[in-house]
Amino acid sequence: MKCYNCGIENVEQARFCGKCGADLESVPSPKAQDQQIPPQQQRKELVRCTNDRVLGGICAGIGRQYNMDTSTVRLLAVLIFLFTGSTIGIAYLILWGVLPEAPCAPEQ
Repeated sequence: MKCYNCGIENVEQARFCGKCGADLESVPSPKAQDQQIPPQQQRKELVRCTNDRVLGGICAGIGRQYNMDTSTVRLLAVLIFLFTGSTIGIAYLILWGVLPEAPCAPEQ
């Protein structure tokens, strides 16, 4: 069953959407149908990209999350590391341990 609010596919017996929590049993109003979020604007989950990584895939995941070029994110990470010392290094290691891995499809 497809959610009328966020467009994600849910299991057939679900009463509420697993992503946005919308009531799947209620009939959506015409206003709610007009306000559906287009797929390119739906929020992506922050993950470590397995197919576009140099070290851990954190910068590729952040670039995908915020629709930025991965090279730009990597350059910013290196610059922040140079100016703040190990602060971003510690944050990178924490994210490396916490974020799940997933293949990231290239943006169209």
